[in-house]
Amino acid sequence: MFANIINHYPQSVFFIQNNMGQGNVKSHKIMKKYFLFFFIYQAFYSNYVYFCLKIIIIPLYYMNFKKFQNRFIYHFISAPFIYGMLIPFVFFDVCLELYHRVCFFCYDLPYVERGHYIKIDRHKLNYLNYTEKANCMYCGYANGLINYARVITAETEKYWCGIKHQADKNFVEPEHHTDFIEYGDKEAYDEIQPQSYPELGRQE
Repeated sequence: MFANIINHYPQSVFFIQNNMGQGNVKSHKIMKKYFLFFFIYQAFYSNYVYFCLKIIIIPLYYMNFKKFQNRFIYHFISAPFIYGMLIPFVFFDVCLELYHRVCFFCYDLPYVERGHYIKIDRHKLNYLNYTEKANCMYCGYANGLINYARVITAETEKYWCGIKHQADKNFVEPEHHTDFIEYGDKEAYDEIQPQSYPELGRQE
């Protein structure tokens, strides 16, 4: 930002003095106003101010429902669809845990700690009303469950199919794909040699 102002300073001085007359008091006043405007302009479009605005404004995007009180009817209409997802979430949770306990035992993989990903605690905040507490409990469970499932499926993919997808600028590669074999790398695939499978059960 300041580098831009300094770089433009000589050209600006030459422009004003050339048009208003060197040493003219009026030209100096105009010069001050020009540089004040130029400074504000540069500051507004600089990365520094953008960063500051990002810190101040972006957090305001959270808890948007509190800012849009006139959307009550829409929030009311969407409530059955939001809370209706609780039934498939619970069913999915049961199925996921059965898979997790049975298959990870058979694959001799360490169990994923459920408590590391599902946390329900925001309902303890005294300044939340009952509806907000219920919402926070539900969000903590639903988002935590999806995150928990993501880790379980990632460990499964590592076990069964450690090959990256074909490079695609529109595809966001999961973090656990970092150490996977490159797509189309048959030589690396062939280097994986079969080993004698240990007895069924978890190895201590």
